[in-house]
Amino acid sequence: MTMKHARIWILMLVAACALTAGPALAQKQPTGGAQREPVQKQPQQTNNRQQSSGASNTNNRRPSRQPRTGSGARPEAGGRTGSSTGRSGASSASSLGGVQMVSNPDNLILRLTAANAEGFEDVDAVEGGTFGTDIRLDNPRGKPVDSMRLIVDYNPAFISPKSINDTPLKEFLDGAPKATVNRSLGQIYYEANFKEPIPPSDEPIMYLRWEAKTPVVYTAIEFGKNREIGVTDLTYQNESVLGEPHEEGDGTVSVGVRVIPADPDEAALMQEEPQLYLGSDERVGGVQIAIQPPIETPQVGQIFTMDIVLDNSTYSQIDGISFLIQYDPTTIEILDADQDNWITLGPNILDGPFHGDFPFDYHMANTFYQVRGLIEYRVGTSTPDDLLGIDAPIARIVARGLKPSAGTAVQFSFSKRRGTRTTEVVYMGQDVLGDPDISNDGARGAFFRVLPE
Repeated sequence: MTMKHARIWILMLVAACALTAGPALAQKQPTGGAQREPVQKQPQQTNNRQQSSGASNTNNRRPSRQPRTGSGARPEAGGRTGSSTGRSGASSASSLGGVQMVSNPDNLILRLTAANAEGFEDVDAVEGGTFGTDIRLDNPRGKPVDSMRLIVDYNPAFISPKSINDTPLKEFLDGAPKATVNRSLGQIYYEANFKEPIPPSDEPIMYLRWEAKTPVVYTAIEFGKNREIGVTDLTYQNESVLGEPHEEGDGTVSVGVRVIPADPDEAALMQEEPQLYLGSDERVGGVQIAIQPPIETPQVGQIFTMDIVLDNSTYSQIDGISFLIQYDPTTIEILDADQDNWITLGPNILDGPFHGDFPFDYHMANTFYQVRGLIEYRVGTSTPDDLLGIDAPIARIVARGLKPSAGTAVQFSFSKRRGTRTTEVVYMGQDVLGDPDISNDGARGAFFRVLPE
């Protein structure tokens, strides 16, 4: 072998080794952000699955179930891990369902956990029983906090708060805290001021006690926001110190809950075959949601409408609908429309004319934020059969043109970050929007021009 051929052979060998090692090395490199689990879809239910040995008769379960609307990736069979919206810097690391979560020790993090659990385990509760969750504050550097606002979101169809215990905070409080529960929206509000800093501690700062009302494979308890009150936050001298200070709603971790049926046969079926528990005789998937563009091209200053249409011609089971819609707030202005609406607080899109087709009995959100160009809407039903075969408008956007545009988009927004709101249509917490095996499909936005006056 000549020296030239030897060099070529060595270079080829090195290149081959690099290609082999590349994926493994890439997996070890930090991304500079909190590593999160990818959104995973449950496999679509088929009619040929056999009943597990742990259950005697699937026909004894409820024919229809309560909704889970809200955000987050779909649960995997057998449980979920909590979800994090805390940003990472480059220091401490902890386990999050087998995925490393790297967090900046300078950032304060609020965590919802199962009672007496410091990790990210979900909660298993029994129908008709009670369970606890803790609120923990991760503040390893002991950064000062002089006020706290907590907004805890939950789905009132499945669980209900029984008590709020803030005893660990008593010695630090400056005056009496404010605490209320809105059971129709499914929100707990808590606000407090502190006369001295809360020292770093491994113990919870608050305890919440819950009633498990209705069986569900997965539902979330998470920190949220309220239009009238604000967003979950920790502040010092009127500046946010929660998570990344300049990112609203950052720095929180949610917890998942599974409510197991009181009936032993149903409980065994949910735990051993959660997909079969949803019902082998019920079709799941294929739902479409679309924004219809204006019938005529609008002009600047002209008011026009766009209907949001839900198409369930596949006869899928549906018990929860949630969507986020983004638009350019410099091109169009959304107008408040709330005649006969379920929710009339704040600015709303219109759903009053469509209650006959969509008799929802859980109304969690209907609002828009003109400055941000965002619409948020969340509803649910306790009678999924009412939505079988429906193909009709669910809500209407009333808008006005602000400036000419050769093309502007009004489109559904999806979030891959766990613990955040997203666009979804669900049944028992399982995705039924589009193909259940494909993330973020089944939704179509609108694109149209705005003409000069």
